Amino acid sequence: MTNAFARFAAFALLTWLIGLVPAASPPPEWAGGGRYRVLVSIDAVDTGGRASDEGVAEIVIDWTAQLRALGISDRVDLGSLQVMQYDARSGKPRPYGNYGYARSPYDRPFRWYDGSVPYEFPEFMG
Repeated sequence: MTNAFARFAAFALLTWLIGLVPAASPPPEWAGGGRYRVLVSIDAVDTGGRASDEGVAEIVIDWTAQLRALGISDRVDLGSLQVMQYDARSGKPRPYGNYGYARSPYDRPFRWYDGSVPYEFPEFMG
């Protein structure tokens, strides 16, 4: 494993930028354990009057292309990913206290699917 990849894989930080982030917003504060991050904006949806909702978002990331763009020819360490939500006005990460595997006060639960497994793979039989 290359040293550059080790730094990337230490916490190949996937930081999700959830919510609308206007151009005038401050840049998101660095809160993850890694050296790299991918910022993603997820459009807000109507929560039907609820103050909050733990809705699901999906994003497909070509990790090989992301690493190649950084000059890294190794594989991503998927166990190092962190997902966080940022406040669009302040740029600060929003604490989240409902994730048993969190490595920081800001980590949110997520799951990933490997491209070698069919997308419609059944999660259970019966």
